[in-house]
Amino acid sequence: MPLDNENVQVLQQKREQRRQEIQNQTYLGRQQQQWQQERDVLTQRAEEVNSRLEQGIPVQWKQVNGVMTLERRKAGYSERKALQNEKSLLEAKQETREQLRQRRSSLSDTAARLGLAPEGADQEAMEKKLLSKERKHLQASLADIKAREKYMLFQAGTKQARLWAQAQCQQERVDAAAHYALMMPVGSVERRRAMAVKENEQIKLNKLNKKLKMEKMPQGPERENAEKTFARHEKFDAMKKLVGAFKKANPLSREEAVYRDEQDDKTYVNKGRAFFGGTKPMYIFEDSQGQEFLYKEAINCVGFEKTQGALVTEAASKLQQKLCGDDHSIPASAVRVNGKIVGSLQKKVDSWREGDPGLPPPDLFKWQQDPDETLNADTPQMEEIRTGLLREHVLDWLLCNFDTKGENFLFDRRGNLVSFDKEASFSHLSDKDAQDMSYDYVPHSNDTIYNVIFRRYAQGLQKLDLTKTEQFVEQVENMSEQEYMEQFLPMLEEKYGRDTRKYHENYQKILDRKTQLREKYRAFYQKLLDERRENLRKLGKADDTQDARNSDFLR
Repeated sequence: MPLDNENVQVLQQKREQRRQEIQNQTYLGRQQQQWQQERDVLTQRAEEVNSRLEQGIPVQWKQVNGVMTLERRKAGYSERKALQNEKSLLEAKQETREQLRQRRSSLSDTAARLGLAPEGADQEAMEKKLLSKERKHLQASLADIKAREKYMLFQAGTKQARLWAQAQCQQERVDAAAHYALMMPVGSVERRRAMAVKENEQIKLNKLNKKLKMEKMPQGPERENAEKTFARHEKFDAMKKLVGAFKKANPLSREEAVYRDEQDDKTYVNKGRAFFGGTKPMYIFEDSQGQEFLYKEAINCVGFEKTQGALVTEAASKLQQKLCGDDHSIPASAVRVNGKIVGSLQKKVDSWREGDPGLPPPDLFKWQQDPDETLNADTPQMEEIRTGLLREHVLDWLLCNFDTKGENFLFDRRGNLVSFDKEASFSHLSDKDAQDMSYDYVPHSNDTIYNVIFRRYAQGLQKLDLTKTEQFVEQVENMSEQEYMEQFLPMLEEKYGRDTRKYHENYQKILDRKTQLREKYRAFYQKLLDERRENLRKLGKADDTQDARNSDFLR
């Protein structure tokens, strides 16, 4: 149906509206590069299959007359059959791809850019025909992957090789599902369903990658801990799946979902599932400036709603910023949709990588599993890290947070130590053993990194300047009650209601951790110093605790 000027103007307005709704949708545009990549992969694989059919299966490289030569063997009957089947599928896939390329670019990609559904019976028929071809293309791709996986598993001789083959093929399934989803009209039911299928394939890939990583680990504490964590998370996932069947899906837990923060006047777009460990689903959101954020659903480990978890994350972030400063804190906030808390949004901080300023920082997760002398080095970097861990202990003690294993710390691109995942804060606020500092209180499945450090210090194995803690205690003492407690009020109101007995009881318990902070540290540190002096004597080493004992902080 021809469009007059008025209709053209309406379409332009809709296009601009869609652009405002889904700002910075450039990541979808970047997916178009997949055309070139897919063609290269298909061509490369076709050449490899032909080479194996004509020249044989590669065995190993050998040096013959000073020249490295690839030794091959003749393919067996079942191998040739699998290769011939894959060759046919590859040829069909290449042909289908070329037939669809122009149509996808002209119709589906245009619809995606405009955010509009096609108009008119002819366009509707054309789209149905295109979608049918897309489905056939996906089916051909999946059949191709299945055949290749069967062949790769046939060749694999070890469990690690089989897991690697499965992971490689599962990655191809993810790519195929993602490609198919992007070809569906923006905003359509088909696109949303396809995105959900892609996410399920990603979840399967993540589990395979975890299994492969564990299989590569040598036997020892790290592998044992990883296996236990994996088994525990498998149980949680099964329970979440059961609970999820009886409740509505989270409105933001899907790719391309849009969240508008009216208070900050910002729009965030869901870029897809994120896998950083933990028991709750996470997604990556992106704002109009390209800054990424991690979105975590407001549920517990088995899938039931837990809105206070998001409010705790928000409150902990505010206290972290006040105590630790911008360089050692991560902005986070609770997310509300139609007045209901559905999750939390936390700024994504990239970890230090090779090529970044400074020396490589230690892996605190690995160090906690198998402590060594790394943190004892007499270098400015390690001295700063030791002080940083004392600072983080002050924060986590105030938050009554004992879910503080080594993997909940990172070093950012500038080498700054930052802690995260404070959702378990205050969950043990009333526990008797949580009222006094120690190195043997373990209310969660994993020990805390602080327990390990303080225990090693008492044993005479770890260097620490306990007096460095005083500067952080003074920061807390200098906060007024109102300044300190204001970030916790929404959390208390949500959990206990406003001005109730439980509200006032827990308000006081949280405040007590602030007012009693110096007293608690003095008692704990004096105990550590006594134990350290005795253990140093047993080890035949000189007593190095006197300076700390004589400090104003601990006298």
